[in-house]
Amino acid sequence: MKPPPKPALPLDACVAPGCAASGERGEVGNDVPSPCIGICIISAASGLCEGCQRNLDEIASWSSYGTAQKRALLAELPSRKGAQ
Repeated sequence: MKPPPKPALPLDACVAPGCAASGERGEVGNDVPSPCIGICIISAASGLCEGCQRNLDEIASWSSYGTAQKRALLAELPSRKGAQ
């Protein structure tokens, strides 16, 4: 008799060690979509991506941010676009 199959992980499940620690109250933070719109040009003047208004550090760190960090950054982006 075969053992029952293991439940599949959700597509956004983090299985890396310590992954949940980056989230808010154990959340991984994968529930907040990236603001990337595919226009990936870094402005020499501002250091921000012309598409999403994030800097290179924010772009590189997005996947490790928790839900609260992602939401806070998303709230800040519209003011960056208006300032350019």
